[in-house]
Amino acid sequence: MARHKLTELEMDFKLAQTSLIWRNIVKIFAGILRYGCIAFCAYHFFAAVRFFAGKETDANILLDIITSTRIDKWIGYVFGLLGLIYGAIRNGQLKRTRRAHSEHIRELEKRIDPERQKSRLNQYGETHDDDK
Repeated sequence: MARHKLTELEMDFKLAQTSLIWRNIVKIFAGILRYGCIAFCAYHFFAAVRFFAGKETDANILLDIITSTRIDKWIGYVFGLLGLIYGAIRNGQLKRTRRAHSEHIRELEKRIDPERQKSRLNQYGETHDDDK
């Protein structure tokens, strides 16, 4: 008895079926892992709270030190500095993107109309210094 050869469409269908099954299996394991990690952390957090409940600990001493030295002000300074660093990095990324796009647009404009006058924008897509 001759074996039936699968057509390309049937092979695509079988591949789609198996990839869908594996995708669903991975989703299930990802959900178990995600919520399992959350449950694990919550369990150990509440176990630690239960263990230290009603006892004088070094944590109280540390809390007193933190509140007496006004650490909240320094936390504000750190977050402000991190915001400035983030802004500088983002600004650099934006300038690089603008430069790449403006070079591409200039090239396209030259192809369409080589006689066209330049727009006098700098390489970052900003107004030329003489026009300000």
